[in-house]
Amino acid sequence: MLKRNMKNYSFTLFYFVAIIVCFFNCKNKTDEKTTTSITKFSKNGRFLIKETYDSVGKVATKQYFNSDTVHDGACIEYFNNGNIGSWKWYIPRQKDPICGVFYYEDGSFDTFKGRPYLTSVRS
Repeated sequence: MLKRNMKNYSFTLFYFVAIIVCFFNCKNKTDEKTTTSITKFSKNGRFLIKETYDSVGKVATKQYFNSDTVHDGACIEYFNNGNIGSWKWYIPRQKDPICGVFYYEDGSFDTFKGRPYLTSVRS
C-alpha cells in the first residue's frame, strides 16, 4: 500500500514540475519577442509602411497599408539571415491575402498560393 501511494505521489510531483517548467519556458520566449522588436512607420506616396525590426536591428516584416490603415499591397516577412521568407499580397476589400509566395531560408522558391489574376480581373 505504501509503495502504491509513493508511486502515485511521484507521478503527481513529476507532472506538477513538468507543467511549471513548460510555463516558465513559454513565458520567457514570448516576453523575449515582445520586448526586443521595434516598429517604425513611414509614408511613401499613398502608402503607410510599417516595418518591424528584430533585436539585432534587421527588418523582420514590412507591411503596406492605405491611408485608412487597411492592408493594401505587400506584406513581406524576412528570415533572420535577411532573405525573404514570404511575400503576401492584400487588397482592401479582403481580410486574407489574395496570393502569397513562400521561400526557403536559403532564398530559393518554395511554393505559390492564391489566385491573384482571377481576383484582380473581377475588380
